[in-house]
Amino acid sequence: MGLEASETGVVTSFISSLGIWGVLVIFISQTRINTANYFLASTNLSAFAHRAFGLNLPRYVWVIVSGVLAYC
Repeated sequence: MGLEASETGVVTSFISSLGIWGVLVIFISQTRINTANYFLASTNLSAFAHRAFGLNLPRYVWVIVSGVLAYC
């Protein structure tokens, strides 16, 4: 067929074949993946800070810190 697979090509094909349902599926799956990544990042950051510096802060602090680090 001569078509190349790329991230944007796959998303475009998915949306063009499923329409608004494709957008919804992509939004939900990416939200779940990002939530899991932030959870794991905050857990790892919390464990590191506790072992290295003795800090024992609430989870929401580590979620914010990991979000800022990811943004930077």
